[in-house]
Amino acid sequence: MSIINFSNTRQMEGLFDAINPIKELIESKINLSRTADREKRINLNQNKIMRICFIVGLSLPTKRSIDDYKNIQLSVSSIRITPSFFTMHDLSTLYSALLKLRYSDLNIDWTQNATLSRIIAAEMLRGRDYLIADNNLDSFLYAMNNKVAMAKDIPVLNLLIGNYGDEEMEATLDINSRSITNSQIIIAGATGSGKTNLLAVLIQQFRMLSTESQYPVNFLLFDYKGEFSDIQNNHWLALFDVDRSCILDPLTQPLPFTPFKDFTERSINEINLYSTEMSSALYSIDRVSASANMNNRLSEAIVEAYKSTNGAPISFELMLKCYQSRMKDANNDDSISSVLKQLVNAHIFESEDKVSLIDDSYIIKMDGYPKDGPIAKAIVYFLMSKLNNIYELWINKQ
Repeated sequence: MSIINFSNTRQMEGLFDAINPIKELIESKINLSRTADREKRINLNQNKIMRICFIVGLSLPTKRSIDDYKNIQLSVSSIRITPSFFTMHDLSTLYSALLKLRYSDLNIDWTQNATLSRIIAAEMLRGRDYLIADNNLDSFLYAMNNKVAMAKDIPVLNLLIGNYGDEEMEATLDINSRSITNSQIIIAGATGSGKTNLLAVLIQQFRMLSTESQYPVNFLLFDYKGEFSDIQNNHWLALFDVDRSCILDPLTQPLPFTPFKDFTERSINEINLYSTEMSSALYSIDRVSASANMNNRLSEAIVEAYKSTNGAPISFELMLKCYQSRMKDANNDDSISSVLKQLVNAHIFESEDKVSLIDDSYIIKMDGYPKDGPIAKAIVYFLMSKLNNIYELWINKQ
């Protein structure tokens, strides 16, 4: 008996909305009613909810009929269920056997993609309805053991980016491919052409393909227009397998990272090099015109600040204090002290790392700052600099 081919299985139209009630119900049972400080609530990804509903549906011996699936509408945009949905934990053979067992009384052509897609959707809905009814969800949760299983392979990141004028001729981008030497992608287009929507689709695919693996693709998004952090677009967050706790608004609370490097037990030469790099960054943030004396003062101030913390991350306040101590008249601002005061007053960063920048996904709400202003530039520059530093340290440990 041949195994059902699950590749290119289409998703049901409105599937996420259909299974969202069971998602919220499960999360309400596994999360605390209240959390402290920045403690994040567990947010189950959509693939996991789909798989739970699918498995529960298949476990029910209810007699199947054509009416169960014939009227199910498939995705109008041909959204596919990712192959890892079926292959995770090597369960595709079991799924195939269970489907054929449950539908053995019907003459099903399992090679028909549309029919297979509708049947899979019907089983998900069957599982959803069963779990919501009575106390069936509790029975399943309490029956779970403590074993943890995860896909160990690096996820296949083959992104669907469009088609070649024909729905059957899909255009894909293989992110894993070694033939792609440039990791940067530019999305260009006129106003209203769909750039933001395309970005959302790409992020959704990255997350859907990877969040259930040991190598999830997290993202850091600078939301200049406030579209992704808009409460009206909460459905986007569900597609990204995150919730509103990932949105960071520096206008209301400092970003939970320090922008500065940690030079604890590092040489003074490294601090000297970093002071030069930091000086250049401050100049570019607000197009500062600095004299040689100002440049020297700033470098010396950064080195002195690090000496006072024994190499631990410094702050803009400490940098400004050390800089002003070298000025002839601290009350008469120059262009550098002016920029530093803006950064101090904005208070956009914490003095220490309170969360990991790479272990979770974050959306930085930026619409409250002028796009070309010094604060917006500082947020982007220092966070990207911090990411580069994290990756450099990680590579050096390999």
